[in-house]
Amino acid sequence: MLKRVITCLLVLCTTTVFAASDSVGPTFNVRLERTVAFAEIEGINYDNVSIVLKSSSMWGVKVIVRDVKTGKKVYKKRFASAYLYAHADGAIVVGVGNALIQVIITKSIMFGYWSAQIKKNGLY
Repeated sequence: MLKRVITCLLVLCTTTVFAASDSVGPTFNVRLERTVAFAEIEGINYDNVSIVLKSSSMWGVKVIVRDVKTGKKVYKKRFASAYLYAHADGAIVVGVGNALIQVIITKSIMFGYWSAQIKKNGLY
């Protein structure tokens, strides 16, 4: 009897944990701008840049990165088949589902600054 109760509790806890996992749908027709302290863009490191993400339901996501000090464009690319995902913890992801992620912007919990990573072929 005790084994059944423990088994039921384990199944219930496991189900609750999976149900509370972070699952979000794509966001369309928005413009999002973040100033990040550190960015790694296709293997090159940048400090203090502004990233603009423009999401469209038909054209994917357009990413523009500018240097904050000079205002000069550092990077510009359209990810045609990708979507914009905004998570509850503040993380912003551009990718195709959970498998192929091209852009990820996260906030450091300890230090409070934003960082970004943009990969040419995506993060797996």
